[in-house]
Amino acid sequence: MTKEEIRWAAIQPLTGGMYLGAENAIGHPAEFILSFKGLNDIRKNKNNEISGCGNERHLTNYLKKHNRMPSYYMFNNRAMFDSDDNMNQEIVDESGNVINLHKRDYDLDLVVAVPICSGLSTVSTFDEETKNVKNCNMKFITEYTLSELKPRAYIFENAPALFTGKGESLRNWFNTLAKKHDYTVTYFKTDTQLHKNCQRRPRTFVFFFKKTNENDTPRIINFVNEHISATDYFKAIPKGLKYEVAPWRYYSKILMDFFLAEYGENWRQKMHKKDLVSELCSQNMFDRFRKFTDDYDLSDKHRAAWHRKINDVEYKYNHGLGFFMFTPKMSIDTCPAVMFRNIENTIHPYENRLINIRENIELMGMPHDFELAVDDIHAGKIAYQLGQNVPLKTAEYMVSEAVRILLNWNVKDNNEVFSEENNYCMLDNIKQKRIA
Repeated sequence: MTKEEIRWAAIQPLTGGMYLGAENAIGHPAEFILSFKGLNDIRKNKNNEISGCGNERHLTNYLKKHNRMPSYYMFNNRAMFDSDDNMNQEIVDESGNVINLHKRDYDLDLVVAVPICSGLSTVSTFDEETKNVKNCNMKFITEYTLSELKPRAYIFENAPALFTGKGESLRNWFNTLAKKHDYTVTYFKTDTQLHKNCQRRPRTFVFFFKKTNENDTPRIINFVNEHISATDYFKAIPKGLKYEVAPWRYYSKILMDFFLAEYGENWRQKMHKKDLVSELCSQNMFDRFRKFTDDYDLSDKHRAAWHRKINDVEYKYNHGLGFFMFTPKMSIDTCPAVMFRNIENTIHPYENRLINIRENIELMGMPHDFELAVDDIHAGKIAYQLGQNVPLKTAEYMVSEAVRILLNWNVKDNNEVFSEENNYCMLDNIKQKRIA
């Protein structure tokens, strides 16, 4: 087999980093994309104004623009986000025609997917029962892939918690499913900054490989790639790209202006903490900050809101209580993860401003001409979708490793092979060691 002969598909690619990374690694578009109704729709309100869009519209627009759009199919039942036990689902194309993938002679070598990870997210506030429901999307996609599509290899990306004790019950479920369908499983923990990026984003990738016998399935290998500093990364971003706008929270700029006034032009070097609210607390600067906001150009409504926020933070901090507040975070050698609470609140590594939407797109490694599926006016409303994404370079390296194994399927690896008793392993690419 050659790379040109690899047949692959993507399931629920969301904003597109995993898909585009796979396309780069393999060298050609997928046979098809399979997703869920609603994830590619532009939504409008009763006044026919854009109120949002499905994550995948950004990707499909980009692929169509470059004449690389594969067939796009959808599970017809959105309820599968809440159920993992029904494989008998109708699949339709974009015109609503029913499609039977199993009669289209698809013999797939690889499937890549981006299941929803909210059940394992560190910011999840759901109770355990709701978290289990949120994990159904991940379980359904995996079971459908292994039982119905039956590729030689399957990769999906998910939250760091899948690698920890918090994800043990899910791993046990996947291990049982893999054994049932004769696959091995590798859980691979890594960080985006190890893959030619400057964004800190620990993630777990899960690799399933079809077993033909116990001696011919090589393991995933650990590898670390080039780290790029935030300063160098941002200097390489071309100017004049679309979405160089930043409709961010007003109090993020106020906090940054406060520390600029307090510490001077070298304020970054004088900071004790990397996030500004923690600096405010650790240096007991509440009174000075309130005075600063009194003199700042704010409406009475915003000034009053600010005082309530800071009074609440001060009380909880002084009484040893936890508090939650969106806080601007500094980019020094690396940048905070591109996720909903950081997208509006990440400080540029060397300019005294918050980073803009384009820079968040670039931090995910997306192509320079990748655009959101809305105009500048609405971009700020859906920018959070960038965080529901896999950094492209990280995805490319992960898929490249799967491609290496597919192209060398019968070549023995020096690493220990899987046995019938233990069809899974856990590799920590950050610590460079095998866990189990």
